[in-house]
Amino acid sequence: MEASRQQQHLRWPSDDKLEPKKCLPAIFSGFSSLFPGSKLFPSRFLASTDVSTIHGNVSDTAKRFVVDFLEHHYFRDANEETFGLDVGRRLRLISMNVWDASSRGVSNGSHVRIPGRATEAQTVFEITVTQDMCNQFDTLDGSCACYIVDP
Repeated sequence: MEASRQQQHLRWPSDDKLEPKKCLPAIFSGFSSLFPGSKLFPSRFLASTDVSTIHGNVSDTAKRFVVDFLEHHYFRDANEETFGLDVGRRLRLISMNVWDASSRGVSNGSHVRIPGRATEAQTVFEITVTQDMCNQFDTLDGSCACYIVDP
């Protein structure tokens, strides 16, 4: 069991050249059918997105992969009648962070590692709440909030 668990996670190949502690490589599950450099998500619609403006401790390569994934989900093969598509397209990726298990007790100002926890990943998006996202009380509708948290 332990051997298979160790092989479950892989690191971004292009990030191996990065200076240690400067930028943590993104980690993804071995169960995923996707991999860094995958041609499944070619940048077409959001190619103008400058990933260097996205904050965080992961490389621009990892950020580009996530932006391309979101592009695929919301633009490339999306049926225009899909629920919440117009809301999902308004999400803006602000930051991406990955903290490995060896970062115990480390603080980056906005996040403090708790000893004993496993590898963690965090993405931060921003969106402006508009009337089409609100309920009859002019507050963000609960179903819309759920969709934003888990598109």
